[in-house]
Amino acid sequence: DAGYNVVRVDLLGFGASDKPPPSGDLEYNMELFAEVSKELIDHVEAEREVVEGRKWIVGGNSVSGW
Repeated sequence: DAGYNVVRVDLLGFGASDKPPPSGDLEYNMELFAEVSKELIDHVEAEREVVEGRKWIVGGNSVSGW
């Protein structure tokens, strides 16, 4: 109602997301979560989900906030 766009993320293995067993290149660690977060930011900017030139923030809680 206040005019904000919100993108919510359910990190792999958390919440309602699938949690495939760790194997090969998949290891649940902060590097994985940081990579996923960076990909989200890149996607939001590439798809122009945020008005160009406008400030926007990324927030998180629990592991996402760290």
